[in-house]
Amino acid sequence: MPLYTQSGALTFPLDPADFTDTLAQLDPARDTLLALFAAAINDEFGTVWSTVAAGVEPLAGTSTVQSTWPGPPSLELVQHLVKKFPCLFLYRDGESEANEYTLAQDQIAQNWILDYILVPLAADDFRKVGDIFVGVVKLLQRVTKRKGHPAYQSGALVTTGTGLSTVELTKHRWGGAKFSEESPTYLALTVQFRTTELTQFVDGEHGAFEAFDLDAGTGNGDGLVDPLIQAASDVELKDPAIVGGSPLYVGRRSSS
Repeated sequence: MPLYTQSGALTFPLDPADFTDTLAQLDPARDTLLALFAAAINDEFGTVWSTVAAGVEPLAGTSTVQSTWPGPPSLELVQHLVKKFPCLFLYRDGESEANEYTLAQDQIAQNWILDYILVPLAADDFRKVGDIFVGVVKLLQRVTKRKGHPAYQSGALVTTGTGLSTVELTKHRWGGAKFSEESPTYLALTVQFRTTELTQFVDGEHGAFEAFDLDAGTGNGDGLVDPLIQAASDVELKDPAIVGGSPLYVGRRSSS
């Protein structure tokens, strides 16, 4: 019997029709965040980047974010993507924390890493475009605070449909990319985020919820006394001031 539940945006049981040549659908939050960040950066910096980057030969004609990759960077991958920089890489990082959020819900708190990597640049060229790192950090702080940007799905909240409950920028650093220990040096901005995802039940295992009945009674070892209280959630509500079809006077009792 399948498990009918949802964790973040991942719903069980899986629909086989959603999977062909990749398992990327198992993590829709990653792809949504990556698309949001790329759209926001290109929208806010696109014009000024094009103007300045035109004078930097390795970056002439590029967008602020030329391409994205849903995973960590490596030297082999960078060499494969050499003509697609600047590039954004986004991936879940390190240990996550799983805990009980309420009696009915569990939570996963996850750290993410976003690497924004430029091509190797001479000192004069980096002087022209290197401050893009400062601008990107400040923009992403506002984007995560707002949980969206007008350039991505008309500003819709990124927490809608992704299974994310919270998104927060926590740390950042810049310098050489992690894989770039030898020349040439790929210059990178590394930003750390933290998200939370909650579990919830989904319809299917026990059918859709429609209504409930409640009987409350008392008794002892000899048996149960007929219910003292009976309740039903699907009973039509009536005006409490009407009893037996006649108005019920409700007011202050007179002392006379």
